[in-house]
Amino acid sequence: MKKRNLAILLIIPFLISLLSIVTINTTFSLVENDITGIVWEYKGDTLPLKVGSQIKLEAKGVSNSKYPVSSGNDIVWSVLGDDENDPIAKLTNVNGEYYLKALKEGDVTLYCTNEKGNVSGKRITAHFYANSAIIINTSVGSSQSNVDSKIYYGEYDLVDGKKQSAVIDFEAAIYPEHLVGSIYIEECTNNLLVDLSGGKINITGSGDARVVFAANNGECRYEMKFNVVEEGVNVYTYSDLLYCTNYSKNGEIAVLRTSFGSYVDVYGSTNSTTKLYDNMQLFGTYNASSKKYSFDGEVYKFESTYNTEYINQWNGFASGSSSHKKLSKTLIAGLRVQKDFYGNGYTINMHNLCFPTQKKVQVDSAGATFEFYTPSASDLFRGPLPFYTLGDPASLPLVSALGQDNVGMYVDGDGITVNDVKIKNCDFGNIINNLDYVGNVAEVNGDGVTIKNSVMSNGKNVLRAFSCKSFTLQNSMLSTSRNFLFVTGSNEYVKNDYASGQTYTFTNVDGSTQNSTLLNYLQLSAKNGGDHALCNFLTGSDVHGGSYDKNNVKAALSSLNSALNNSALLTGDDIYKGDSNIIDCKFYRSGVASIGLETMFNGAYLYNQAPSYIGSFVDLLKDAIPFVASNVSGVSYPVKINLSGNTQFYDYKNLDEWDISGLISQNLTTFANEVGGNLVGSSSFRNITIDDIFPLKSMLTSAAAANGSIYSNEGKSYINIPVAYYGGGLNLSSVTFEGLTGESITAPYEVDLLEKYINMPSYSSNDLVGFYKNVLTKMVSVVTGFEPFKFNFINNSNGLFDTATGKPAVPKYEDLINNS
Repeated sequence: MKKRNLAILLIIPFLISLLSIVTINTTFSLVENDITGIVWEYKGDTLPLKVGSQIKLEAKGVSNSKYPVSSGNDIVWSVLGDDENDPIAKLTNVNGEYYLKALKEGDVTLYCTNEKGNVSGKRITAHFYANSAIIINTSVGSSQSNVDSKIYYGEYDLVDGKKQSAVIDFEAAIYPEHLVGSIYIEECTNNLLVDLSGGKINITGSGDARVVFAANNGECRYEMKFNVVEEGVNVYTYSDLLYCTNYSKNGEIAVLRTSFGSYVDVYGSTNSTTKLYDNMQLFGTYNASSKKYSFDGEVYKFESTYNTEYINQWNGFASGSSSHKKLSKTLIAGLRVQKDFYGNGYTINMHNLCFPTQKKVQVDSAGATFEFYTPSASDLFRGPLPFYTLGDPASLPLVSALGQDNVGMYVDGDGITVNDVKIKNCDFGNIINNLDYVGNVAEVNGDGVTIKNSVMSNGKNVLRAFSCKSFTLQNSMLSTSRNFLFVTGSNEYVKNDYASGQTYTFTNVDGSTQNSTLLNYLQLSAKNGGDHALCNFLTGSDVHGGSYDKNNVKAALSSLNSALNNSALLTGDDIYKGDSNIIDCKFYRSGVASIGLETMFNGAYLYNQAPSYIGSFVDLLKDAIPFVASNVSGVSYPVKINLSGNTQFYDYKNLDEWDISGLISQNLTTFANEVGGNLVGSSSFRNITIDDIFPLKSMLTSAAAANGSIYSNEGKSYINIPVAYYGGGLNLSSVTFEGLTGESITAPYEVDLLEKYINMPSYSSNDLVGFYKNVLTKMVSVVTGFEPFKFNFINNSNGLFDTATGKPAVPKYEDLINNS
């Protein structure tokens, strides 16, 4: 039994090394909790106020009562568009209560948000009149949170599941009321027919639309302007939304005329049946009796576009076994968007689809109690597919390197524009770990796609775009991810067929060279080849009893790395399989970095389980690891990004709380703690930390300090990583900053783990704890590969700090409005 426990202890960090990252003890990363929205009673788009009069402005923030909001979430008001030198409005704040006084005739915009300014605010036009005013209110109000100043309607409404010419119902209000009979239509574009007595505007064609209502012989006017989207379908219900997306073979142009949210969003609590908002519908078909949703027949299902070679091999193994189940390569999208999507500032919250429902309670090492959530049997979103797993992926995956994930909005097609929509996968409270299973918020699968004027938040990653050419992200805010806010890479790769006849020049651990194929060099029986070099690297000694020279070992591994990551395999004049332009965007609160440039891991173990030093331990764990895949990776084609305009990174992380454990799926924590004390009577392995397995934090901290990129305040140190390049496998992806005005970003800094590991001190076999810790740490790179990881830092770390609070600043939603 002791031998088996020893083997398990040796293999655990290797398993975790699939993504180079591990947290043995479960920890929770906490974030400040903000209000989730704002409610007020102001209908329509215009608030009339007679000159000389004053009103009290009223609005309140909406939040989850389980998670108290942080400071900075009091409601504040401001007046936009007024002339400071000749104001027409006076806004006063008396003990937190706001009053608006009309000084003279004219229009201003009232804007309401939280004190921080990072929550999507609401706005309305205040119309000041002297004698009379006419106001037109549509029966379905606007979002009052639009970034794009232009309002959009579709050409069509859906009636009984069929398209018919759209109709806008309205009511006319006039002050004073006795003038109601004097209202008339002064102007109207030829794509509208207005029935004044019936209160209807009939849409007869696309393009810019305008109607001017007048009264009292033209003394007062009201201008209504909007754009009619050609072939657009107005979305008022969840059925309308599915008609335009998941239920449509080729898609429909969708024009949102309402928001969609969770039950709590719509009704305020699970026990209420009274709606908080008029223009908010449930996302999902809810059965009030069973209190369940019917998402399974409503979502869009598609096959993974990423590398599924491991899944194929596992399924081949499982098909011949009665005790193991096959894996599906199917992923789920809450919405499949195939045509343009106009959001009008409305929100889509897919919480009841994406968020797991099985609650667990855990006490951390400090004694604090946390509620976190994992998928129940009925949940559709269950985390990403595996790229590579050790263990049984269908029942007990010990550790999985993760591939493609489920997604909230799947933008599937070429030339699609998504404009002015707010999308989030869930509300998660203040524990960012609860984003592990909720999927990506949005994913792009097409060329020439544009997402603009939008806010996307709360996902494992927020936005993913693989193998997408000419993708544009403009004037948008991405916030709150477990891993990355924007992750990009390519689905295409070249499989380095190690069994082919191609030869490479390899260095041996004795300093000699040989010309050989990868297959021969990695042969487990070879005593002067790749397996020999890898085993020597792990142990810090010659496994065959010869002399050990670390420089020769490094040269041998470098030659192996060059063969595995042979860039000559990437053929074509332009090897880039995707390019993204990011313009005037805000990045806020990621778990790892704002932007991730991904490439496949490509270590020798992924080809033929070399080095044999590891394989001998895997053989002892056949019950837990019934199958090991071979030759599943390759060389990824790169992509490129250009950052421009006033793009800013509000993505400062407290180094003490920086949590990168969201990059791995593992079930080893409890087991490791149970058996940790069986190694020669020591419990040292119970204290393995991220820095033991993957010393990234210390290396990044040193680099950031040298670049002047750490901000320290009140004993805490913060770091901001706008771009992270995956290492291990070859990563030729690039980022340029042509036209960037918002930030000063350093050149990429390389973290060369091979250099660090090869210079680790050696331990004698008498020091088992030191010896095995050394071995386990080095196992990271035999799976991932030896290419460096790279990171950019923000040069001026003080630029986006709130000097008043000593905390990182937050992006202002108002900036998006001003940029639109």
